[in-house]
Amino acid sequence: MLDWQWENPYTYIFGEDCPKSQFDADIGKAVFTIWKKNEEDFETCYIELRKGGINDKEAFSKCAVSAADSYFSKGYGPGSFLGYCAIVLGVATFYYEYPPNGVPETAVEVIALVLFAHQLTGQFYKHDGWDGLRKTSRLFNAVSETTCNKVSERQNRV
Repeated sequence: MLDWQWENPYTYIFGEDCPKSQFDADIGKAVFTIWKKNEEDFETCYIELRKGGINDKEAFSKCAVSAADSYFSKGYGPGSFLGYCAIVLGVATFYYEYPPNGVPETAVEVIALVLFAHQLTGQFYKHDGWDGLRKTSRLFNAVSETTCNKVSERQNRV
């Protein structure tokens, strides 16, 4: 089981008045689980993007925002948003390099932008907003853990 705790990195600037992010441990765990299950696909995507000339944060952000159109072709859904977060963050991790190119940081900004757009259109709230995203994350995590437990039990019997 993944044990993840959110820490507010901005308290040194704003003190304790800084609002806590709505992205909680359940959402983080769901995104991470999707990410780990698709890591090879994300690496393949990264390689294809590099071959296509997507090498800096500007090109990556344009590509990631464009991908949102196909990810949300039927509108916002919490499950689609979790998958979108996983692919954008998963691919962006392969861009970590020295000197920094800014792609991983830009990936977070793109996700925030896409979420904000869904909030502005009201689609996010039609699916119960943060409560809906958390509920979907908890359900996904429960199903993932149950599946992992069943696979482990089968492997132990063999």
